[in-house]
Amino acid sequence: MRVERCEPMADGLPAIFVSIASYRDPECQHTVRDLFAKAAHPERIHVGICWQYDPDKDAGCFAVPSPYPLQTQIMHCHPRDSKGGCWARAQALSMMSGEEYVLQIDAHMRFVKGWDSILIDTLSRCPAEKAGLTTTVPRYTPPDTLEDFEGHLPISHVSQVKGMGGLQPISIGGYKRKFGTLRGKGPVPTPFVVANFLFAKRRMFEEVLYDPHLYFRGQEACYSLRLWTHGYDLFHPDSVVAYHYWDAVARLDSEAQNYKSENPQALKARQRVWHILGLKTSDDREVLAEIEKYGLGTARTPADFWEFAGINIHTGEISEKAHFGFWTREPNKAA
Repeated sequence: MRVERCEPMADGLPAIFVSIASYRDPECQHTVRDLFAKAAHPERIHVGICWQYDPDKDAGCFAVPSPYPLQTQIMHCHPRDSKGGCWARAQALSMMSGEEYVLQIDAHMRFVKGWDSILIDTLSRCPAEKAGLTTTVPRYTPPDTLEDFEGHLPISHVSQVKGMGGLQPISIGGYKRKFGTLRGKGPVPTPFVVANFLFAKRRMFEEVLYDPHLYFRGQEACYSLRLWTHGYDLFHPDSVVAYHYWDAVARLDSEAQNYKSENPQALKARQRVWHILGLKTSDDREVLAEIEKYGLGTARTPADFWEFAGINIHTGEISEKAHFGFWTREPNKAA
């Protein structure tokens, strides 16, 4: 694995670190181009990419260079050396270097103009001191066709709860909700992380480290519960900030180890997910590697999280508020 270092950023503005995990993804180069082009202040953006690619097959991933190469840091990794999507996210986040804010995204994204200023402003309006922004973002189709969301906001909801009965213990979907029903209410509470769009002050990512021992499935449910028990509240932005290429996974070839779910590492990771979520306790040392570093906090209880989320992780029951994405409980300001 090889790492390209970048130069320190310009002074005078709060800096944003953009964390990207890319798996053989030709869209990543265009994502980097777009996020710099659409930023109100590109000089304050620092990008860190864990780029998993095959040099013999994926030259097309690097046809478009970063417009700000001194602000773009790359960790090069061959796909055979990858340890999964969560490991790659953790590697990308490890490249933070003192920025005040962090945005975690996928390698296939597009942005609105001024996204950096919008996110900082929106986070400042969250009614909780320890807060993060996340949402199921709208769709784009390459190269740059954006889904029409005029007058609407993307709102997450729980579409299915399988617990131990499926690869994904909790499935999160997205609703296109008319903006009028949310107008003037500010950022919208939600219990669940959407891993491809997560923005907060750097402190959150340092206090609640992304778990490299997970693989892919279950990461969002685990990180949501861990953030809650460390005292963090999550919110949807009250405007559309970014777009996601939701067909990107289908584009990956059959050898894409990031998304296989039956290899030994993925099977161990599934047991770790069950342990963290309280579905089935494990005493396997491999399953529980560094669990004290990547486990739950003590600020709030898991029971309170499930009550707020409105689901039963054991039975699969989904309440009306979870099904429709109306989580209106006042966040814990004292956390």
